[in-house]
Amino acid sequence: MLKAVSAAAVFAVAGAAQAAPFALNSVDLGGDAASFGTPITVAGGTYYQDAFGNNYPAGAAFIGVFPDLEYDSYIAMDATGHSTGTYTASGPGGSTPGFGATMGHFADASTLTGGYFTGGGVPSGTSPGGWDGVMIANLTVSRGGTLESTGVRPSIGGEDFAGGNSADIELNGAAVMADSGNLYAVTAYLVGTPTIGTDHYDHYEVWVEQVIPAPGAAALLGLAGLAGIRRRRA
Repeated sequence: MLKAVSAAAVFAVAGAAQAAPFALNSVDLGGDAASFGTPITVAGGTYYQDAFGNNYPAGAAFIGVFPDLEYDSYIAMDATGHSTGTYTASGPGGSTPGFGATMGHFADASTLTGGYFTGGGVPSGTSPGGWDGVMIANLTVSRGGTLESTGVRPSIGGEDFAGGNSADIELNGAAVMADSGNLYAVTAYLVGTPTIGTDHYDHYEVWVEQVIPAPGAAALLGLAGLAGIRRRRA
């Protein structure tokens, strides 16, 4: 849930030239008793799973031989983007329900679940939207399918969220404010519309980002914060 803050504080954030770098430690997408996030699902479609792929990014050399591997659906923790014929994205250091690249995560054809992490965290790069961010998944879905999650839960180095070290963030939803005043969002960017065989797909990169509200949004957040302060003082 967004925290109420003063108009001055929000305008100070909005007035910054760019968001600050951060480090992503882990991602929780739920799916078992030890998890707290919620899965990323495809409404009205399914994930593309390449026959030569697994749960982690494919290497550039393999994509050079099997080009459709670029669109395989997998988890990642990378500051640049998905694997291509010239770039190999970084996978997490470990994951649950298993540490192997072929274990778990895609519980069925339309559900991505589980948790994953990297020791020391992954420093942010630049997302397709121009924010500081880390890509957490490369997901290709059947054309017209919609990616949904009510609570992707990233853990970000040095940040607290209402006393905890992580927060539930709705995919393509509202940003969540950390105790520091930094705003974080989880965004799915459409980066391609491939045709594989005779089937048509939408190719997405999912990023955890630190964002800055537009001036109009900052004004609304500031008014909401002032209203909250008045209610508490009433």
